[in-house]
Amino acid sequence: MSFGRTAILTALVVALVTLPAPVTTRTAAAQAAHDRFTVPFSIPSSCVNGLVVSGTANFFVVTTTRVDKNGVAHVNVNAFADGAATDNNGGSYGFNYFNHSSVDVPPGGFPQQVRVTDHFNLNGKGKAAHMHVGFVLTVTVTGPGEDDFFIDAVMNARGDPFTCDPI
Repeated sequence: MSFGRTAILTALVVALVTLPAPVTTRTAAAQAAHDRFTVPFSIPSSCVNGLVVSGTANFFVVTTTRVDKNGVAHVNVNAFADGAATDNNGGSYGFNYFNHSSVDVPPGGFPQQVRVTDHFNLNGKGKAAHMHVGFVLTVTVTGPGEDDFFIDAVMNARGDPFTCDPI
């Protein structure tokens, strides 16, 4: 996952947790949103034996939001994607992707601590088969701007997720 994709993910979480007041009414009941969409991707040749792998991810995302009695919004985002991909030599692959992000948003909005678990697995019959990348990290969001965050810690990294995770 590139640093830019981390920024996009963080911006998505920030956007979800700074919803207008009518949507985040203080209640113990959780509200969930379900979304389906597709995202094209490409894996650079430096990640997969000199091949370029391209495909389209079919996403299903569930976002659950609950605001507790103290006004803290607890947001969990679970994103799953799968699909098919091909390389520039005609190899074919299947892949799966999963991302779980959680954040607790205080009544003032910031700072927020975001925990992200992410993995991407590519398998198939071509030379790029068996690529597995992933990470677990925490991010602090200090404000509403797209640059108002920093990565606190990378607790786990598998493969080269910051270069080779295409989604």
